[in-house]
Amino acid sequence: HENKTWAETAKDVNEKLDDQTEAARKTSEEIANLAEGSETLAEGQTDAAEAIEKTTEAQKDFSDASRDAADSIDREVDVLDEVVSATDAYADSALRAAETIELLRASTERAAAAARESSNAFSQNLLGGRSDFATISGGTFSVPAPP
Repeated sequence: HENKTWAETAKDVNEKLDDQTEAARKTSEEIANLAEGSETLAEGQTDAAEAIEKTTEAQKDFSDASRDAADSIDREVDVLDEVVSATDAYADSALRAAETIELLRASTERAAAAARESSNAFSQNLLGGRSDFATISGGTFSVPAPP
C-alpha cells in the first residue's frame, strides 16, 4: 500500500471532483433537455387541444348548417307540395270546364235542331202544309224556285 503525498491525494480528489462536476453538468444538460422536451410536449398537447376544440366547433357549425339545409329542403318540399296541389286543382277545374263546354255545345246543338224543326213546322203551317217552300237546314234558309 503505497503512501501518497498530500498533493497527490489532493490531485486525485480534484480529478474525482472534476469527473463528478462533468457528470453533474451532463446530468444538468439532460435534465434541461428533458425539461425542454416536456415543454415542447406540453405545447404540442396545447396545440392538439386547440385543434380538437376547433374541430369540435367546425363539426358543430357543419351540423348546424346541415340542419339548416334540411329545414330549407323541408320548406321547399312543402312549397312543391302546395304547387302540386294547386296544379292538381287547376287541372281538375280545367277538366270540369271542358266537360261544361262539351255539355253547352251539345245543348246548343239540340237547341239549334229544335229551332230548325220549329221554324220548318211554322213555315209549313203558314203555307198550308206545303213542305217544299222554305226550310232551314244547317243554319241556311232556303226557298225553292216556284214550279
